[in-house]
Amino acid sequence: MIKIVGIGREGDTVVFEVEFDFRGKIHRLTIKKTVDELLSFEDREAFLSYVKKVVNKKRTELFADLADEYVPLNEDLEAEESA
Repeated sequence: MIKIVGIGREGDTVVFEVEFDFRGKIHRLTIKKTVDELLSFEDREAFLSYVKKVVNKKRTELFADLADEYVPLNEDLEAEESA
């Protein structure tokens, strides 16, 4: 699930608050674009595709963080084997 839950402005920048789920929890991120950057999207679907891409990148980062938490790095394994 991806949902735009808020839209605001900071000067000449448009701010989008986006919520998405990852492993049963709701996460939130902020996307900031200038008006000119928004106008450069061909249509609404192109912008929504961009939002999905940003969310998927964030999900990948969260998954990598989760993997780091549960899988020790090679250096950690080598240190344990040496001890």
